Amino acid sequence: MAHEKPFPKRGEIWLIVSVDGLNKSPWGLIVVCPITTFRKNKPFRLHILISPPEGGIRQTSIIRCDQVKSLSIQRFSERWGTVNADILKNVDFILKKVLGL
Repeated sequence: MAHEKPFPKRGEIWLIVSVDGLNKSPWGLIVVCPITTFRKNKPFRLHILISPPEGGIRQTSIIRCDQVKSLSIQRFSERWGTVNADILKNVDFILKKVLGL
């Protein structure tokens, strides 16, 4: 029996922000907020700071809510972890403001 690659789920560190229904769809796309270790000295209000071991990250990082992207699910090969509900709630709040929802 072949090992099936798991579908990314909302809130996992990749950071998936699309609903699980889209993540499992035949379109093969997911919507993400990139996470990076690069950050300026002054925090930017559209970024969320996260620290290890949150989501399985190894270095203090920022979630870039100003850089929402849709990507092919094939680009994701390894699940690092899941962020807590408070972080996901903050991402949702910022995305609603950025996207006017």
